[in-house]
Amino acid sequence: MKNIEKIWKLILFAAIVLSIPANFLFAQSTFSAERIEELANKYIQGIYGENAVPEILVGLNTQTFDQKGVKAKFSFNENHTSAIQTLSLSFFAYDELIKTLSIPFRVKIIMQVIVANRDILPNEQIDADAITYSERQISAVNEIFQNENDVLGKNSRKKIKKGEIITKSQLTTNKVIKKGQSVNLEVTSGAVRILTTAVAMQDGGVGDFIRLQRKDSNTKQVVEGQVISGNLVQIKLK
Repeated sequence: MKNIEKIWKLILFAAIVLSIPANFLFAQSTFSAERIEELANKYIQGIYGENAVPEILVGLNTQTFDQKGVKAKFSFNENHTSAIQTLSLSFFAYDELIKTLSIPFRVKIIMQVIVANRDILPNEQIDADAITYSERQISAVNEIFQNENDVLGKNSRKKIKKGEIITKSQLTTNKVIKKGQSVNLEVTSGAVRILTTAVAMQDGGVGDFIRLQRKDSNTKQVVEGQVISGNLVQIKLK
């Protein structure tokens, strides 16, 4: 009786297995979590250099697909306003997109950056005596300065202690254009150059992008341009 009972159990198990769709049992393409992380780290280092130390901020799962020959492709657009970046991993079968993963990460890089050579007081204009270069491990890459020319002449928003890395958020540009000021507006597109006038709708320093209102527009059109000097704002059209 026991042998007959075992045989029936085996028959029942086989029937259950055979009733499961074949594509569930035998996946055709598999990407392990370990392999995805390894390739993601290599891709990130390809962007930021061999000194970059990537940190994946989510747990990665093995990806399994029914289709044969699934291919994976990384893509990346840098976020200039955050230390956290996102890598996209897309899976394709016969050139058709079947799935996309978003992989958030941070990256630390050993690089030469600008640091305070002495204590810098609030609202102090940065001069050559106030800064120096130092090799540091950086995570917020888009926040730091590597060239002293990008720092000199700017003002500190707050006190910066000696040895502290100087970041973009700590500095402000001297405002050469004031809100309500009439300025020359240069619009360029290739070799074409148009010069008109506009009114600044906000303060701005050299290099800043500010909003302006066209003087010669009946619709009170608002545009955005980059401050070139105390009396010139430029818009470059593609």
